[in-house]
Amino acid sequence: IARAEMCKSLDEFGAVLPFCICGLLYYKGMHLIGLNKPEEALDVLRGSFKIASTMLELEPAFLEEPADLLWNAKFHEGFAYLLMGNKSQSRDCFNAVLDAENKALRPPDALQAKCLDQIGISYFQEGMHEKALLNFETVLSKFASTAEKAVLDESRTHADLSRTFIEKQNSE
Repeated sequence: IARAEMCKSLDEFGAVLPFCICGLLYYKGMHLIGLNKPEEALDVLRGSFKIASTMLELEPAFLEEPADLLWNAKFHEGFAYLLMGNKSQSRDCFNAVLDAENKALRPPDALQAKCLDQIGISYFQEGMHEKALLNFETVLSKFASTAEKAVLDESRTHADLSRTFIEKQNSE
């Protein structure tokens, strides 16, 4: 990967690594998550993100695959951290995706909604139900017409659970 980062053109990059490497790494990371090996998935997903970034710096207009995988790799890096119980680092990854909202290669709304939902889950797991609820409600309001129905349904369920826990805490 370090040699690819030194490339000055896409042709140079192709001489160092195959163009499909970004996707191969991403899907290997996904496979490792599926095998419940999030620690192993982290380096692979970071590599996919780094290679996608490098390729897009070299030729941003012509690279649909790396553009699509860029923010998905960062999301799944955050998901791997969440599976490992590292909520702070998971939120850092999800926030990196959200912070890219105004960049040229903007993450899709559906992915941003998933990030907010996962941030909410991480807060919920830490007992910070008000913060969790805020994230779930943001998904429901900001992405009501652009997020996938399943994400909206999950956020609605998560918001209801958060409200229940908040009401229980307030009544004690």
